[in-house]
Amino acid sequence: METSEQLSRLKVLIVEDDFINMEFLIEILGPYVAELFRATNGQEAIDMTLNQSLAIDLILMDIKMPFMDGFEATRLIREHGILIPVIAQTAYASDFDKKKINQAGFDGYLAKPIDESLLFQTILKVL
Repeated sequence: METSEQLSRLKVLIVEDDFINMEFLIEILGPYVAELFRATNGQEAIDMTLNQSLAIDLILMDIKMPFMDGFEATRLIREHGILIPVIAQTAYASDFDKKKINQAGFDGYLAKPIDESLLFQTILKVL
């Protein structure tokens, strides 16, 4: 399947509490994917993921958010048996952070500021 065809069918949930980061991701992904959904905290992400009518294919999950962080949200999503690929996005990029992200059930990892080409490479890798 062609890359553009793969992306054009995707329904992506962006979980991000920072308006500028959210808008950046929407601007980058918007022209290429079928649909974008927004959540500003982990609980919203869980609620939207459990809503089967949305049929989300991929989650871009910020790690540090108010109310519920990305680690907890991803853990709870996985506890519900949901295997949608989840890509962590974080400004914290130490080796310890990467190890923690890998152990937490994420399928991929992006360091902020997010590089556009790396974003697409990571999405294609986890699909």
